[in-house]
Amino acid sequence: MAAERIIGIDFGTSTSVVRVKRYKDGMPVEGGSVLDTNSVIFNGTYPTVPTLIQRTGDTAYYGYDAQVAKKKAILFHGFKTDLESPDEKRRQEARELTQEFLVYLAAVYRAQSEGGHLGDADDQERTLISYPVKWSADTKRFMVEAAEKAGFPRVEGMDEAQAAIHAVTLQSQDYLQKRGYLKDGKSCTVLLIDMGAGTTDLVLCRYTPGERAETEILSTWPVSGDILFGGQEVEMLLQDYIREKLPENMAGMVLKRCGFDKFKTWKEMVVSPALARNERVEGFADLDLITELLDLEMEPYGLTRSVFEENAAEYLKKFPELVNGCVNAAGAAARDIELVLLTGGHSQWYFVKEMLTGRMPEICGELLPKIAENPERVIPVTRPQETVALGLVYTPLSAELKPDGKSVSSVKAGLDEKNTSSVKDGSDGKDIFSAKAGPDSEELGKRFDIYESRRAGRSGIQIVAVDAKGILQKAELKMNGSEIAEDTQILADNRDRYHMCSSVSGEAVPKAVKEIAARSRAGRFQLRGQELWSDIVKVVNYDYGAEVLARPFGLRKDGTVVTVKYYEKDSLGNLSQQQKDRGLWNMLSQWEGITDLDYKNNWLIGWRKDSSCVLLNDNGEGWKHENTLAHEKVRSIDASLSMAAAILEDGTVKIIPSGGRFADRELIQKLIAQTAYWRNIEKIFCTQHTVAGIRRNGTVVIAGWRTAEVERELCLWKEISSIAVSPGGGQMLGLRKDGRVEGTGILKELTREWRDILSVKLYQHAGAGKETLCAAGVRKNGGLIYSICVISYHTGEKKTKGLFFRKAEPMPPSVMKKNGLIKWKML
Repeated sequence: MAAERIIGIDFGTSTSVVRVKRYKDGMPVEGGSVLDTNSVIFNGTYPTVPTLIQRTGDTAYYGYDAQVAKKKAILFHGFKTDLESPDEKRRQEARELTQEFLVYLAAVYRAQSEGGHLGDADDQERTLISYPVKWSADTKRFMVEAAEKAGFPRVEGMDEAQAAIHAVTLQSQDYLQKRGYLKDGKSCTVLLIDMGAGTTDLVLCRYTPGERAETEILSTWPVSGDILFGGQEVEMLLQDYIREKLPENMAGMVLKRCGFDKFKTWKEMVVSPALARNERVEGFADLDLITELLDLEMEPYGLTRSVFEENAAEYLKKFPELVNGCVNAAGAAARDIELVLLTGGHSQWYFVKEMLTGRMPEICGELLPKIAENPERVIPVTRPQETVALGLVYTPLSAELKPDGKSVSSVKAGLDEKNTSSVKDGSDGKDIFSAKAGPDSEELGKRFDIYESRRAGRSGIQIVAVDAKGILQKAELKMNGSEIAEDTQILADNRDRYHMCSSVSGEAVPKAVKEIAARSRAGRFQLRGQELWSDIVKVVNYDYGAEVLARPFGLRKDGTVVTVKYYEKDSLGNLSQQQKDRGLWNMLSQWEGITDLDYKNNWLIGWRKDSSCVLLNDNGEGWKHENTLAHEKVRSIDASLSMAAAILEDGTVKIIPSGGRFADRELIQKLIAQTAYWRNIEKIFCTQHTVAGIRRNGTVVIAGWRTAEVERELCLWKEISSIAVSPGGGQMLGLRKDGRVEGTGILKELTREWRDILSVKLYQHAGAGKETLCAAGVRKNGGLIYSICVISYHTGEKKTKGLFFRKAEPMPPSVMKKNGLIKWKML
C-alpha cells in the first residue's frame, strides 16, 4: 500500500514555508519522533524562503535570489496583503504575483520530490494551503485554485488559526496538560495572535482537545484593515528614528542607499534580539558604512527599550486595541481567556508578552486577568514562521490526553475514520532509544572528535570518541552513491586507547616514548640523541595508529622541547627534508621555560608560565618561527593550516597568518580587519577560511568566507557554550548551556530535537557534484547522536536534485567479548 504524502504550504507576507509528512496505514513513515517532518529546502540550505520576486527586463528572480539587488530591477514584496485590497488593480496584481510565486514553490518542491528526499515515487500526494480566517470566501478559493494551477496535487484549504492551534497543542501537549491548561474533552478558551510582517490577526476560539479535537471560532479581528500592527511598521518607525539623527539635507540620500531591506535585517537580527535581552543597540553596520563613505557625521543613535518605547508609543497602543476588539467581538469577557498562543515572526518582540502580562502600564493596563496572574499561560513558539505549515501536515494527528497526566500523539488512519493507533513521540523528555555506548561522564564529550576516513576508493565519515576511561570508540558511515549505507561499529580495547590522540601526558608518557624509540629503531625516523628523550612530561602530535606517521614533539622537565629527525640515515635524495629538519631543530633550541605544549593543524604552541607563548608553523614550504605572542598574555589559541587565532587577556583577538601555500593572504587580511573590533571573547574557533568566537554573554560572532547568511542567524543565538564550524565556514552548530543545539540553515532541521548534549562536531565534504553534512553530538548518557544531509547539485548550480536526510539515534548496544575485543553494534 502506497504512503500518503501531505504537503503543507504556508504562503506568508514576508516568508513562505513548504513542509512534507508521510503516513502509511495511519502511522507516520519517518523514524524518530511522531512530529518529525521533511522540509522543502531553498537555496540549498534553508527550510524557509523570503516571499520576494525581483524582475529585471524579462528575467525574474525568486526568494533568496531576489534578495540580491540588481541594476534597474523592480522588487515585489508584501503582495499577500493586497489580495484583500479594495483597489481592484492592486488586488489583481497581487493575484498575479501570488500565482507566479506559487509556481516557483511548486517547481522547487517537484525537483526535490523527484530526487527522492521527500518520499517514494508511488506516494499518494495531497496538498493543504493556508490562509487567514478573516479572508473572504472568494480569496480563499483563489488560493486553492492558484496552488492547483501551479502544479501542487489535490489541493485543499485550511485557515491559519486552525493549523497553528493544532501544531502548538501537539508540540506542547505535555506542558499544557501538566499545568492543567488542557484536559481531555474539556473546552479551553484560546486567543491565537498571528503576528506577521504585514498584519497582526487575532482569532478567539474554543478548543476542545482529544482524539477528535474541535476548534470553534468565536471571533476574528480586525474585520477591516484599519489596524495592521505588522513588522513592516516597526521598520518604518526605525527608519524615521534614524532620519531624525541624520543631517536634514543628506537624510534622503543616505536612506535611499540604506534601503528598506537593510532596516528589516537590522530589526530582525540586531534590534529585536538586543532589546529582548534589555541591552542597548549601538551599531547598524550598513548605515555606519554609508556614513563613513560619505564622511558624514550624524547624532548618536543608540537604542534602548525606553528610547524605542518613546518613539513607538502610538504604534504600541494599537496592540491592546486589537486584543480588546477581538474579545468584545465574541461577546466574551477578558477573564474568559485561558491561553494565548503566539505565532508569526513579529511575535518574537519583547513588548508582546510584556503587554499581555500587564508589565507595560504606561502603554496599557491589565488586558487579560488570567494571563497577568500566570504569564506561563502565554505560549510562544520556537520557530513561529513554521508553525502553520507544521499544523497543516500534522492534520492526521491528534493530541490524546490521558488521566494520569501523560500524553501521546494519536495517529488517525484518515481524517474521517475513528480507528486510531497510539505512538510514543518522545516528547516527554525520555528518549525512545537510550544509548549506553560509554559511561555517564562529561569527559566523553570533551574528547569527542570527527575526521574523514583516509581509505581511498570511497567517501566516508568516521566519528571518533574517547570515553572517560580512555577507550577509543568509532562509528563509521559509508557513502555509496546517493544512499548512505550504515555500518556503524564501535571497536576498542585497552591497547588502542591512545590511537589518534593528539597528546599524551602523565602515566602514559613512558609508553609513548618507548613506542617512539621503537619506531626509530625500525628506521621510520631518527631520534637525535636518545638522551634528549629522557625526562619527558608530555608528548604532542603522537599518532602511531595512523597510516601516515606524525612527527612527535616532547616537552622535557627543564622546559625545553625535542622532536625527531624525519629522514633516512644514508639518503642523498632527501636534502630538502634534511634542511627543514635542521631549521626546525635550530628554532626549537631557542625555546626555554616552556610549561605546556599543544599541537594544532601544523602549529606547535609552547606555553610559558606568564601565559605568553611561542609558535612554530609548518606552512608547506618550511618551518616558520612566530614570536608575535611572546610578550602577550594569551588565554587560548585555535589554529588551522592557514592561520592561528588567539584570545588575549583583554578579550580581544589576534590573527597570525601561516604564510606559505596554505594561506589566502587577501582573506587573512580581511579577517584581521573584521576581528579587530571583537571584544569580550571567551572562546575561539578557527578553520581554513573562518574565525568564530563566543562572547562572555554567550553570543557568537563569526568572520570569513561564506559567512554572510550565517551572521544574520547568529544574532538570535544566546547562552552558547561551544560551537562547531564547517571547514567551508558556511554552516555552524552552537551548543547551548542547557544541552540543546542551535544550527544555521538546514542544520536547524537536523538538530532541532537534540537534548542533553555535551559536545558537538560538524563534518562537511563537497565533491563529485554533491555536498555532505554530518552533525554529530555526544549525550550526557554517553550515547552518540548524528544527523546526515546529502545535497546533490546539478551543473554546478545550488539546486537540490536529491536531498537525503537521516536522523539516527543509537539503540541499546549488544556487547560481545572476543579475544579481549569489545564490540558494540549500533543501528
